[in-house]
Amino acid sequence: RFVRRFADRTPPVAGTLLAGPALAALAAATGRRRLARAASVASLFGAGAMADVGLRGISPGANDNASGVAVLLELARSLARDPAEARVLLVASGGEEGFDEGFEADLWVGLTCGGPTFAAFFNYATLPTEGGGTGGYQGSGGAGFAGATVFKSGFGFGLDNSNIAGVGGGSDIGSGAGVFTGVELQIPLSAIAGYKGGDLKISAFINGQGHDFLSNQVLGPIGGGGNLGEPRAVSFADIPGDQFFVVAGGGGSTCPADLDGSGSVDASDLATLLGAWDTPGGDIDDSGNTDASDLAILLSAWGDC
Repeated sequence: RFVRRFADRTPPVAGTLLAGPALAALAAATGRRRLARAASVASLFGAGAMADVGLRGISPGANDNASGVAVLLELARSLARDPAEARVLLVASGGEEGFDEGFEADLWVGLTCGGPTFAAFFNYATLPTEGGGTGGYQGSGGAGFAGATVFKSGFGFGLDNSNIAGVGGGSDIGSGAGVFTGVELQIPLSAIAGYKGGDLKISAFINGQGHDFLSNQVLGPIGGGGNLGEPRAVSFADIPGDQFFVVAGGGGSTCPADLDGSGSVDASDLATLLGAWDTPGGDIDDSGNTDASDLAILLSAWGDC
């Protein structure tokens, strides 16, 4: 009977996934064995359903966001035939697939600058899939050599805004070759959770001070065109080409505090750092000198890399 009922539709997988933990909690609270057996059955069904999803190829039909859009289109046709008395707004939310295929964001870095007295403010956040990321405001700096800043966390930036003319607008394609002004960022590879080495993919772009539009200044390039508009409505997956570039090998060490290359941060590295105090020899944060900031980074990274 169950098979006949679901012969032409998808079984209620989501409900079953919730039923397993809910029944298990009830069984633990009441001590009833029947509830425990039911929880086991529901959990096994949910695990089997997820395994089936993982083993299958890409669906040839509409799914996920596409199925939601299909429902909205059909609802629009229905309202066109039989208009409602009240005003109806149909909204398709997006942004779930905001980047190109093959690009997953693990770390966000933002530099905001401006103001009557020019200043730049640095923030970062880790973006783990399971949630619970870390990050926050790191501090501020300015423009030019004197304004370049490296924070205790190992993040840093330099900003040369001497090209005050900036970009006046337009939609021409420019490679950026020969440009020596702009922003330089320092990112400690240890801040990327789970990173053990290999190539890094980076997507960089400029948005408005009010975070209300995304410009056409994107690395990798968008291939020409005007500003992209409201950031929440932009998906790089809809733009031809890759809107990211690759740094081969990651561009540096994943464990900069491992000064002797042993694979762990230990007493040997501490001795090396203290022996190089006030010289560049134990400089971990690339400030040009070995000091308390480097010591703090080494102690926070203590243990296996």
